[in-house]
Amino acid sequence: MKFSVSALIGLALVTFAGPVAAACGAGEVSVFSCSIASNGNRLEVCRSDTWLGYSYGPAKGSPDLELSADIYTDFRPWLDGDAVREDVFRFRNGDYRYDVISGLTASGNDDVAYGRVDVYQNQDRIASLECNPSSLMTQSTALYEELDGLALCWNDGLDRWAECPEAEPEPEPEVGSVPGKPPLPSAGDTPAPGKVPQPQAPSDQPAQPVDAGSDTLNTVTETQWTLYGTPSCGIGGEVTDYQRFLPTEYYNVITGNENHADDMRVEYFRVDEARRRFEASYSTWVAMAPAHPWTIIEYVGVLQADGSMELSTVIQQVDFDTVNDLVPRYDTTREEETLWPCDNLPEASAGSDGATRVLVQVPDGLDPDAYDSCDAVFSAAFEGLDVPIMTVFEQVDGTWQAENFHTAHCEENSPNMCPFIGGEWTQNPREVSSNPLVLENTIDGCTSSYEFILEGRAGVANGSSRGDCAFGGEPFTYAVIDCAQ
Repeated sequence: MKFSVSALIGLALVTFAGPVAAACGAGEVSVFSCSIASNGNRLEVCRSDTWLGYSYGPAKGSPDLELSADIYTDFRPWLDGDAVREDVFRFRNGDYRYDVISGLTASGNDDVAYGRVDVYQNQDRIASLECNPSSLMTQSTALYEELDGLALCWNDGLDRWAECPEAEPEPEPEVGSVPGKPPLPSAGDTPAPGKVPQPQAPSDQPAQPVDAGSDTLNTVTETQWTLYGTPSCGIGGEVTDYQRFLPTEYYNVITGNENHADDMRVEYFRVDEARRRFEASYSTWVAMAPAHPWTIIEYVGVLQADGSMELSTVIQQVDFDTVNDLVPRYDTTREEETLWPCDNLPEASAGSDGATRVLVQVPDGLDPDAYDSCDAVFSAAFEGLDVPIMTVFEQVDGTWQAENFHTAHCEENSPNMCPFIGGEWTQNPREVSSNPLVLENTIDGCTSSYEFILEGRAGVANGSSRGDCAFGGEPFTYAVIDCAQ
């Protein structure tokens, strides 16, 4: 099947890489518009907060094509010193790319504005439609000045807007120069007026935003962060579990296997140094016709004083029953979790503030008198137990709670399971008896009972369960130490 140029440019498909503009709706402003000289169709680029919207179609009625893009990656400013200045609003639609050109060329003593849309299939330009000059309206220079006013610069290495580098100190005056006036530049030293080219990242290093001195940027991008929001990364080496947030991609490593998306696009990657915060969005695509992103993941992370990062995640996944619809449906989930750096994990500990008793599951024969704190007991139990799970009961302000933790044994033998154990099962047992201490907890019709027989600080926990229990059922016993009395 063949399409005319006009039909190709107006092929109706919505790409969900962000909010979709529709001929500048509420809360949007036009930054480029014109009528196409050859067919009278209307081309418009709208702007809403950090998003751009593209619409193309009849001068009256609904547009034939609507696309969206991110200002920080898809508004590409003119940086060269040529007589022709062209800013570009870039939009993508599967294998097709639409470059809306806002141009300015010197003609005699006047600057003449012009516009067009260039259409590419993969890397080949297949169409170019010129704007009627009398209908052209463009605000690309104003948009550049707005981003420049936010201390952002175009970074060719990252292929996006990023924080500007710090200004270099003024050079010492040359001998013979006039004070207050800079020496004349040599040929080739003068940058284009108003827009200064940005330095490239060294070829032997991965590209970084131009503000390479940003502590937040370096901490976020150079850290291997925990998965699942638990302070566990396995035991290192090939079985370490972690994830990476990079300006070029996202990936994770699970049980030694590095997982990258085959087709990923970075929608944006921004850093706010003052708030120690980063924002990023990654899209992965499904190769079906028409093509759509099948997953869009947005991250907002804030670094904490203890070395962790509070992370908010929004995941949008396409409903495959609607993948070929004009407007596919996306299922959205939101997650809040705490991530820890895998190369600097906090020490495991037990005992909340205000806890009056802390009962820690320990290896048989552990001498409580050899340890002067609950943390020391917990650490010894973590390293010494030969089971994957250890349980800690603590009483805080008269209320009991119980939590399961994974052990070093788990990290060595089942590292892929450990992240799901720590903190996953938190219970609030009730105290049935105080002498001997008996705690019971009921979940979904299954009642677990723990009887503690203590002689001083050391003793045993006798456990059993009854009712509708999916696991266990057989009585069990393990050693405990009451490390806070």
